[in-house]
Amino acid sequence: MKKRLVLLPLLMLVLAACDPVTTDTSDVTSEDSTPTSETVTSEEPTSETSSEEVVVVSTVAEVRALAAEGEVVVEGNVLVKNLRGFVLGDATGMLLVYQNALPTVALGDFVRVTGTTTTYQGARQIGNQPAPVIVAGEGTNPNIVLPTADEMTSAEWDAFDMATSVPTFIAGVGEVFASGDFFNIHFYGVGEETAATLPGSLAYPDETMNFAVAANVGKSFSFEGVINGTSSSSGVKTRHNVMVTSFEEIVVEQWTSISAILAEATAGKSYTTRGVVTGVNGGSIFLSDPTDGAAINVYNSGTNVIKDTLVVGNVVEAIGSFKLYNLAPELDVASLTLISATSPTAVAPVVISDAATLATRTGTDYSLSGQLVRLNGVTTGPSGTPSTNNFVITLGTATVTGYAFFSLAHENATNGRTAINAAINALNTSGATFDIIGVLYSSNSTGVWKLGLCTSTYIIAAA
Repeated sequence: MKKRLVLLPLLMLVLAACDPVTTDTSDVTSEDSTPTSETVTSEEPTSETSSEEVVVVSTVAEVRALAAEGEVVVEGNVLVKNLRGFVLGDATGMLLVYQNALPTVALGDFVRVTGTTTTYQGARQIGNQPAPVIVAGEGTNPNIVLPTADEMTSAEWDAFDMATSVPTFIAGVGEVFASGDFFNIHFYGVGEETAATLPGSLAYPDETMNFAVAANVGKSFSFEGVINGTSSSSGVKTRHNVMVTSFEEIVVEQWTSISAILAEATAGKSYTTRGVVTGVNGGSIFLSDPTDGAAINVYNSGTNVIKDTLVVGNVVEAIGSFKLYNLAPELDVASLTLISATSPTAVAPVVISDAATLATRTGTDYSLSGQLVRLNGVTTGPSGTPSTNNFVITLGTATVTGYAFFSLAHENATNGRTAINAAINALNTSGATFDIIGVLYSSNSTGVWKLGLCTSTYIIAAA
């Protein structure tokens, strides 16, 4: 809404009352001539040569829609501020008031701003040449709701276009990289592992850090701020610019999810990953991600004794070089680190209850090797068939060879290989139907599948 403030001097009113001379009022806006505007008239004593002053108060939307730059008057509440200005908002939108100085207004203050509009990197704003005049209203508006930063994803960041959007208050994570004195970042959505394609630049995170880029290269910061411009070159977006309102250095866990490793699958590349232990067989440790079930075998050559202490359910960080072994994904491990004894989220096995599903699952998709599965309603032959620690599991018309892994920690806990073989022999003798959990993996270079387990707790009596 536009407001017109008309100042008519008292002296003029007196003269009009005394002198019947007709006064030209064509320049005075009336309700009839501008039915969509609100006119406010006040009377004040002035000098003998005073003239009419009209103040037009625009909405934010009207300022943003102006075809040309010029002086405007706009009112609203202070929604966001940082070290160089603030964002003013009303019912129609948000507008940056750039002062190039620390603003004296407080969040929530109702203010009137008189200034000259400029367009910077595609965004309409009130600039600092000349310096805007800011007049505080009647304190803080008790009804104003300060905005909450939207957690923008990397995909949303890349798609954002200042030419078709408005200043947006966001939250994200930025990893600093060097580019002169610019505090440039690789943008990550909160909780994301992969950076957006388009970089960004953080404006004035604080008085000193803005000029100490080199000392912060590689560091990551969580931040909130307003995207208020997009740099471009030959019509192609090159980076988004964010006026930061708050930021904090964070330590980002630099590891790659198992599913991301499987998707990239770069032979010889070193990866750091984390997962829950689902099987241990000497130097082979099977890890699974409880969030999606993705799995991988990590192999330790024997130089790291942690493998002898690992049990099912431990959370482990592994660093190793990717390769295919027995047609299946594997990391040749240089190091293993125990992160925690248990995972807050257990790995849920893939349930297989019929022969057709088992036959499909033991096909030629070896990217599934190492996943935890549960076979329901099976029977077994004796342990030692067809070879030591092996046994044949039957599910309907389908079969798969079971294998008792060797885990020193589980053997010491009396639920390892010895206990597994004893349980299998007892079930073979009784002919009972049971359920069994294990790691379904490719066991040799021709892709023969086996079901491996390192703890007798994975053998479950039928209900």
